[in-house]
Amino acid sequence: MKFFVTGLCLQGNKGGPALALSLMKVLRAEIPEAEFVFSVPPEPEFQFEQKRARTYGVKVVEDNWDGGLPSLHPWRVLKEGLGSSLRRLRKLKTWHQSMRSCDVVLDMTAIGYVGPPEGSEYHGLGMRYRYFKAAKRTRRVFRAWTQSYGPFSTPALAKAAKEDLSTLPTVYCRGEETLRQVQAFLPGKDCRAYPDVAVVLDYDRQQGHELIKKAFGQTPDRKLVTISPSAVQFGKDLSGGESAYVRQRARLVDQLLDRGYAVLFVPHTSHPTQHTPYRCDLAVSLAIHALVRPSPWVSVIYADLSASDLKSVISCADVHIGSRYHSVVAALSAAVPAISLSWHHKYADIMTIYEQSKFVLDGQSQTLVEDCTAMVEELMARSDEVSAQLTALQPQVAAAVYENARHLVQGLPLKQ
Repeated sequence: MKFFVTGLCLQGNKGGPALALSLMKVLRAEIPEAEFVFSVPPEPEFQFEQKRARTYGVKVVEDNWDGGLPSLHPWRVLKEGLGSSLRRLRKLKTWHQSMRSCDVVLDMTAIGYVGPPEGSEYHGLGMRYRYFKAAKRTRRVFRAWTQSYGPFSTPALAKAAKEDLSTLPTVYCRGEETLRQVQAFLPGKDCRAYPDVAVVLDYDRQQGHELIKKAFGQTPDRKLVTISPSAVQFGKDLSGGESAYVRQRARLVDQLLDRGYAVLFVPHTSHPTQHTPYRCDLAVSLAIHALVRPSPWVSVIYADLSASDLKSVISCADVHIGSRYHSVVAALSAAVPAISLSWHHKYADIMTIYEQSKFVLDGQSQTLVEDCTAMVEELMARSDEVSAQLTALQPQVAAAVYENARHLVQGLPLKQ
C-alpha cells in the first residue's frame, strides 16, 4: 500500500520529520511493505527538503502553496505571464500525478481546522481543505492522521471542516481537548483521542551527550536546562514590541544561570532562506542569547540537526523548557521533566497525557520568568521522581500510538 502524505515538511520545522519518521514506523508495524510519498513545501525550501529526504531515504514531491488550480485563472496568467503559469501548471501536474500513483492520501497537517484566536482561517482552507479537495478530485481514499482541531471559529472554516470531517470513518483527535471540541462540533461522530505519534521517535542518549559537549566545548559539570524557543510565539507576543519576547526569555536564562544551571538553546526550526525571528527558531535563539550576560554555561545548538538528534540532546537534560510543541513531546517521551510554554491547547493535551498538567504556562504570561524559574527549581528537586513517572507512563503512551495505527489501517480498503 502506498501513502501520499500531506501537510508535513522534512526541513524547517523539525516537528515535521519527527512526525514523518514516527508515522512510517507505526504504519509499517501494521503494513511492512508500506510505501510513502511526502508532499513537502515548494521552492525556495524544496531544495532543502530534497536534501533531507535523501538523508531519511524517503520520496518527496513539491507541493504548490500558491492556490492550486485556481491560481491558473486567466487574469493571473495575464498578470504574471505565460512562462510563470506554465511552470506552475507543470508542478501541479506532477503533484497530482504523484497523488494518483498512491492508494491513500493521508493528511498530517497536525493543526487542521484551527480558527482564530489560536490559528487562522487562511491556513485551514489553504492546507488541509485543499488536500481534502484534491483527494476527492483524484478519487483517492482520504484519511487524516491524529491532529489538533478547533476552534471552528469562522463560518468558512466551520463549513470546510464539516464537509471534510464528516466523510472520515473516525476523526482522530490529538488529546482530550481536541476530542471535546470535535464532539461538540459534530455530535454523534465517531471520534477517538490519541497521543502525538512523535512520542515513538527514536533517539540516542550517547549521541546527545556528544552534541552537548560540542556545544559547550566541554561536558557540563552542573545541571542542564534545555530551552526551545518558538518563532510562532515570537510573532504572537508583540504587545511590547518585537523585542519583548526576546527580553523576557533573556531574563529567564539569566535567572537560571544565577542559580548555577547550564542552559542550552535547542532550536526546532531552521530556515536557511528565511533567517528571521518570525520564521526561524535559530534566529530567535541567537537574539535571546545576545542579551544574556556572558557565561561559559550558556550556548546554542547552531547545527541544523535531524529530529532524532534534537531529541537525543533533549534526552540528556535535567529539565526542558519548551515553547515548541514537539520539543515538549521529545522531552516527555524521553523521561525528561518538562515545562510547556503554551499558545494552543495541544500543549496542555500532551502534558495531561503524561500527567504533567501542573507544569503548563501561558507563553504570553507577564509573570513567566518568575513562574518558570520556580517550576525549574521544583522539577530539579523532584527530577528522579518525575523522570520515573514519565518512564513508567511511556510504554502505555507508545502502545496507544500503535493502536491508533492499527485502527486506521483496519478502516482502509486494503489491496488483496
